[in-house]
Amino acid sequence: QQSESRYRFLTENILDVIWVIDVDTMSFVYVSPSTEKLTGFTADEVISRGVAKSVTAQSLKIIDDILPSRIEQFKETGIEEFYKDEFQQPCKDGSTIWTEAISHFQINPQNKRLELSGTNCDVSERKKAVQLLKQKNKELVQAKEQAEEADHIKSAFLASMSHEIRTPLNSIIGFSNLIAEESDDPEMVKFSGLINDQNEILLQLVGDIIEFSQVESGTLELFDSVFDLNGLIHDLQLFFQEKCHADVQLIHKSQPGTLLVNSDEMRIGQVLSNLLFNAIKFTPSGTITFGFELIGESEIKFFVNDTGIGIPLDKHAEIFERFTKLDSFSQGTGLG
Repeated sequence: QQSESRYRFLTENILDVIWVIDVDTMSFVYVSPSTEKLTGFTADEVISRGVAKSVTAQSLKIIDDILPSRIEQFKETGIEEFYKDEFQQPCKDGSTIWTEAISHFQINPQNKRLELSGTNCDVSERKKAVQLLKQKNKELVQAKEQAEEADHIKSAFLASMSHEIRTPLNSIIGFSNLIAEESDDPEMVKFSGLINDQNEILLQLVGDIIEFSQVESGTLELFDSVFDLNGLIHDLQLFFQEKCHADVQLIHKSQPGTLLVNSDEMRIGQVLSNLLFNAIKFTPSGTITFGFELIGESEIKFFVNDTGIGIPLDKHAEIFERFTKLDSFSQGTGLG
């Protein structure tokens, strides 16, 4: 008697709906009172309405499709497995809710009839959250695809622009040099030098934009090869020595002999060149020291030091932002 009272108390006060269905007649044997909080229908109303009206037509079709095989499996094995399914249930106010049903088969000890018992709980909010997440994911995928397509178009445009700009610039260089060679006027030679200097700046700008576009789109390719690192440093010394101001001494530091490494020679040279260009730009006098040093047997540390204006500590983070320059009067885009 005490166990029955405790059982009744639990079934009548639990939030989930407890139900029992007679499989042969597909009618409710028992429905707990909590169904009224779930759907608005009282337990007696649910029992009188029957199983067919307690779920939507779509959910009823799912039940009709999966129930026979479950019954057959239970009759063959006698194993009381628990099943978890989601169904739509109509409510008294005309709306529908999603419920999760956990059920299993059992034999009624009194009449030996096969019964399906289980519990239902409201999962409507969870379903909405899942649907919203799926929609957001779909939107993110679409946005990603659109961004990738836009990035591809941008890269193609920049590559085309680079080619179109470089062609007339090379012509300008050629003709300015020809004017300087054919003219005895020192002023014309001076103007030719100015044209070439500005042309070099513009070519560097175009190259920076192309490189930046490739880095952003993930299309920048590296081509490893074996080369002498000391040779690269020596070549950079020869190239940049002439570009330094008269009061600047360019010093390179390397290792004696030959040091063969397997990496992308062009990219390493490009990084050092960008740093050296900046060092020369902001070092009117003093020294610029560059090179590398070995760390252990597997690492190489590159460096460029100068006695120029430097960068304040509170501005260090800003130099990694795109198109950011601490000196607005200097040439360049801030992409270095």
